[in-house]
Amino acid sequence: MYILFVAAVLLFASCSVREQPETVYAESEQRLMQRFFIAKTENKQLKEDIQFEYDSLNRRFTFETQRWIDGIDSLRPTFFADGEAYIEDVEQLPGITSCNFSKREVEYVVRNTRQMTQQKCTVSIVSPQTTGLPILRIDIAGGKTVEDKETYLPATYVLSTADSTLMGTLEIRGRGNSTWWQKKKPYRIKLTESVSLFGMHKARSWVLLANALDASLITNTVGLELARRMELPCTNHGQHVELYINGAYAGNYFLTEQIQVHKGRVEADTLKGGFLVELDLNYDEQFQFKTPIYKVPVMLKQPENSSAMNEVRTIFVEIERLLAQSNPDYDKLSALIDMPSLARYMLLNDLVYNGEFGHPKSVYCFCRSREVPIEWGPAWDYDWAFGYVGTQYVYFQNADNLMFDLTRNPLQLGGAGGNFFSRFFRIPEFRELYKQEWQRVLPAVSDIDNYVWQQGRQLEYSWLENHKRWGAPDIKKQYSYMDMMSFLDRRIEKITETTK
Repeated sequence: MYILFVAAVLLFASCSVREQPETVYAESEQRLMQRFFIAKTENKQLKEDIQFEYDSLNRRFTFETQRWIDGIDSLRPTFFADGEAYIEDVEQLPGITSCNFSKREVEYVVRNTRQMTQQKCTVSIVSPQTTGLPILRIDIAGGKTVEDKETYLPATYVLSTADSTLMGTLEIRGRGNSTWWQKKKPYRIKLTESVSLFGMHKARSWVLLANALDASLITNTVGLELARRMELPCTNHGQHVELYINGAYAGNYFLTEQIQVHKGRVEADTLKGGFLVELDLNYDEQFQFKTPIYKVPVMLKQPENSSAMNEVRTIFVEIERLLAQSNPDYDKLSALIDMPSLARYMLLNDLVYNGEFGHPKSVYCFCRSREVPIEWGPAWDYDWAFGYVGTQYVYFQNADNLMFDLTRNPLQLGGAGGNFFSRFFRIPEFRELYKQEWQRVLPAVSDIDNYVWQQGRQLEYSWLENHKRWGAPDIKKQYSYMDMMSFLDRRIEKITETTK
């Protein structure tokens, strides 16, 4: 009997627990979180307290800064509340419980058990460290600043993502041509050890593009994505990061691969006649020459020796000789140049309206070995593309103006590069190939809008931080990626019309 009685009691108790109604708190109109701050006494890495401003309309505590915050993912806040505070039902103890504020917005719920009321409030640190992008911090030895494009300075780095932290040592110097003279500088970094960054192939040399002229911040990002979709060889990959140098915010940067002969980059066998060449009016490499007819500036990037230079010179002189004929021999040119890659390369530059293609500047080609023809790529440098008119931040103009309009003669692109590349359109076989290659890649590029939209939205917080640091003429430029979408749609339409 006793056993039956105990069993009955236990059964009744378990039923009572299951059926116990959940505690319900009424939403309070009274302010329950009275004060919120992060004290340096509880966070020894801080130099001063972090004081938050309260917005009563939105029940939000906000602190805005661009200075570096050590340990932002594990700060111990102090607060005064009329009740107990919770984050996702985990009680928070003032000055004791650490919190990850790198998420930009943290929601607290304060519950007053005496009055059975609760209230939600948001705590936000608005900072480049909370935009959702990876953070690259570079600290240069002795607190020095990068002053030129020749001198590498030793430094340490920490690269933080949502999932991991990578640290080591590197060297840093300036890079670029026209962009080097902007306030926001581009950089070249060389890691002490080869590392894979963001899934890219392991290497030591990397580039930090400043996108200083570009209000959208994504002209290079989108240009490279189009190159991938158009199957151009050796196209760079990259990732936008928030860059800090010596603890000071430097802005939004695009970290990408250095264009070089390297595994996973330009895979040319220099021992078998392979090479990497840049056509560029800056004309600043050791091994260089200008072609005799169209005066195209040819610079040998790798390998850097006179024997390779002589081979490159011979090839380009022969290409020019064939092009200058009244009826250029397509088959002979095809033995020297991979024509499909050239057609796609020219289509890409017209699609993004890269006027520097005509100068030429930052135009690359390479040869894997002397047994195969030259391929065109990697795609590079779209700071002066997308309808840029030579005025900082003014892009997406003249969307109807094609550089290579097959319905017009002569074609519209001038300069040494324009004169050289336009000659290919005098060859019927190339004109037909150009049309065919466009039809082949059109499905892959026609929905580029989705990519542009995703990139623009992903960088919205970062755009604002970059704007605070470097300025822009119009806050509406934050949404210039929408102008980019319209610009590309129109150019896709125009190229399609003229290649039928």
